Parts: sequence; C-alpha cells; structure tokens
Amino acid sequence: MNEMTVLLSLKGAGLSIKRKEKLNDINISICDGDTLGVYGLNGSGKSLLAELLAGNLKNDQGSMELTDGVQAAVVSSAERKRMLEEDRYNDDSEFMEGRIDPGRSVNDIFRIYIDDEDKSDINRYAAMFGISHILDRGIKFLSTGEFRKMMIVSSLLSKPDILILDDPYTGLDLATRTGLHRLIGEIKKEVSALVLISGRLDDLNVCRRLFMLKEGSLKEYASFEHIKSDSREGLQPLPSFTEGQPVQVVSKPEATELIRMEAVRMSYYENQILTDINWRVVSQEHWQIIGPNGSGKSSLLSLINGDSPKAYGQDIFLFGRKRGSGETIWDIKQQIGYVSGALQRQHRISQNVLSVVVSGFFDSIGLYDRPDPVQIEKARDWCHEFGMGDLLVKPFDSLSEGMKRAVLIIRAIVKRPQILILDEPCQGLDDYNSDFVIKIAERVVARDHSTLLYVSHDPYYHMDAIDNVLTLISHSGGGYTGEIS
Repeated sequence: MNEMTVLLSLKGAGLSIKRKEKLNDINISICDGDTLGVYGLNGSGKSLLAELLAGNLKNDQGSMELTDGVQAAVVSSAERKRMLEEDRYNDDSEFMEGRIDPGRSVNDIFRIYIDDEDKSDINRYAAMFGISHILDRGIKFLSTGEFRKMMIVSSLLSKPDILILDDPYTGLDLATRTGLHRLIGEIKKEVSALVLISGRLDDLNVCRRLFMLKEGSLKEYASFEHIKSDSREGLQPLPSFTEGQPVQVVSKPEATELIRMEAVRMSYYENQILTDINWRVVSQEHWQIIGPNGSGKSSLLSLINGDSPKAYGQDIFLFGRKRGSGETIWDIKQQIGYVSGALQRQHRISQNVLSVVVSGFFDSIGLYDRPDPVQIEKARDWCHEFGMGDLLVKPFDSLSEGMKRAVLIIRAIVKRPQILILDEPCQGLDDYNSDFVIKIAERVVARDHSTLLYVSHDPYYHMDAIDNVLTLISHSGGGYTGEIS
C-alpha cells in the first residue's frame, strides 16, 4: 500500500449504548504508515472507540468505511476479560481429583492463527517479546505483563493491517512498561497502521498524529502542548480540602508492632510465589511495596488482610497475635482499610455516596446493616473534610472513576483502621484522576494515624509520606523474597 492509502475512514460516526449517546461526530481517516495516538480522560469513550475501530461495535450514526481486504485487531482489557471468562467456563478442575486444569496455554492461543506445522512466526514473535519461556503455560497463570504481550503477539499472528492498543501500559511494572515502549517500533514494522489509546499523555510520545477524545468527540491536535492546555478545560473542579469541620483526630498512639513475618513461604499448586519473607511493620511507618508483575505483591497482601488460608501454620503475626491463635477474619479486617481497582469494580451498586462510606464500618460491598447515628456522623465528617459534602446523596455509580476511587479511600479510613492498604490506587485512571487520588491519599495519611501500605510500581505516582520500601526480588530457590530499603 502507498503512504497515503486510506485504510479506514469514519465520517460523522456516532455510537449509542442503551439509548445514551457515547460517541458523536467522529471524523478520522487512518492511512497506511500512520501511528496515531488518542488521549482521553476516564469516561471519555476511549475503549468504545477502540472497539468501534476494530469492528467489534457498529456505529449507529454517520459512516464507517474499511478498504477492501483491510483487517483491524484490538488489544484491550475487555479482550483479556473475554479470554479469561472463556477459560473459567471451560475449567474442569473440580473433576480432576485434586489437580488443576491449566486451561488453554499460550501456544494454544497462538495456534488459532497459524498453520500447525509452521511455527516460525510464533517463535519469532515470542523471541521478540521475550515470552518464549511461557509458551506452554496456561493463560490463567500469566502476569499482567505476560498476558499483555501474549495478546499483542496473538493479534500480530492474525496479520492485521491496523493494530489498536487500548491502554497497553495499564498495570505494567516499570521494566515491562519500558520494554513494551521499546517494542512499539518493532510492532510498527509488522502492521500498516498503529493506533495507541491512553489516558496518560506520556504514553503517546511515539505517535506522529495526535487526537483527543473528550465527551465522546474526537479532535486532532498539532502538538502535545495543545492537548495539555485543552484537556482539562471545562472539567468540573475537583473537591478542595477546606470545606467543613476537620475530623477530630485522637492523640498519636505509642508505636506498636503491626506485622511480623518470619521465613514466610507461599505457593500455588506447583508454582512457588513467595520464599523466605522476613518483614516487620511498626505503627506510624509508611511502606511502599514494589516488584515486577507476577512477583507476589497481591499474594503478600492476602496474607495480611485475612483473604488467604495459607497464613495459618506460618510465623505471621498481626496486631500482636499469631495467625491462627483464635482470631477471626473479621477481627483482622476491622483493623485494615483496603482500596484497589478490583474493589471499585465490585462496587456495581446504585447506593449513594454516604451509604458507600458508611459501609466501611461493616466491610461490606454496599450498606445492608443499620448504622448508628455516631457512624453516620463520622462518615459525614470525613466526606466534608475532603470536600465531598455535596456528593453525599449522589449515586456512587454516577461518579467519575477518580471520584469513585477517592470515595473508597474515605470508606476505608472511616473506621480508623490501624493499617490502610492502597493496592495500585491509580491503576486504570488517567493523569487528572490519578493526581487527585494521590492528593486524597496523602491528605488521609497526614490527618490520620493509620500505617500506610502502598502497592505500586508506577514511578509517576510517588507518595511523599513513604519512608520504607519492600522490594520483591527473585529468589535463587524459586519465587520472590523481600528486600528492605
């Protein structure tokens, strides 16, 4: 194809979901040789645009023309979810007498797109992306970075003319993010046109053409500077922290041991995850936990917050008691506040903001217990402290993604836990909302006496309160161990 050959063209295209307009008046031509970057904040319609460009959704306004023979493929979180749901549906573990069904392997996915006897492309792409060692691994056992690379390779094996990468860097550790960024140049050589879509402007610095999606409409820009100046224009101001009466904070408690782990190990079936973890956390300390994708950060947290039975029989001490010495899971959870992107996805509820915050007293997804007047008043005070007094009766599911995450931080702290866990609190959020969530978190830490465990490998979102770092590094005996700095 020639340099200016139009591969895909949208003119006045629009898309409605459940009779609500999500995309409107989309005008774009994707040409041979293009590297396009699309920037947009949470809720702007980025993922819908990706699915529309890939042909997985059909526009109900305007026109969309794909040149004869041209094929498009998309790599997205939605596609990852579809693949894992299919694996779960076909899981036969319960019929395998104590063994686990590995499900489809990486090779199984790749063979969908090629002749069984010709594996040259599989071997070439696997080497290019550094995943040759996981070809026989079940996809359910892949880390976030490994899964993302697998999806890109499977898309390339389908020989698309247009490849669309929807938020390709979300959830990746620094090394994987850097490696993928370097591979963009190689990916561009394999396709006629590449479209990168992201909520972080820095992710798009390899793109020759720049667009911004705002409130469902797409506009092309001449430079990053023009997008930066225009991206936040007209946005609703985020809450300030000056409204209302401050929450009464009790006097600073004496420093006490909250967590102690001695030679802790954890495995999942035949996979060693954590090895020889020795770690001690004292109240009023603030820790960041970092490590590459698949290093066991979430597994480590599960040993703390009561979600993993593998804590029993090990030298794990929480709040002065050894795990398994008579405490209940709810005794532990009462002392821990927890926030993550996964928790937010579980909050598919129509209750108002005040109810969601009050539910923090009961550690429930939604409010189903009757709170007492003191609990309601405390929840109101915290919301006012963070400038959210006007949102108390607003439905939680109507908030922006960043505001939802902020409300969940208030929910986590309302019961005054000894430990506040923020597990990748900015994952899936755009620049604007991520900055706000970090400010909220730092304000909470400054106002309260909870010890912070901040899980993040994203160097863009540093918290000034951090004074200790636990890094999960590869152990010679398998799995990962902890290095303290």
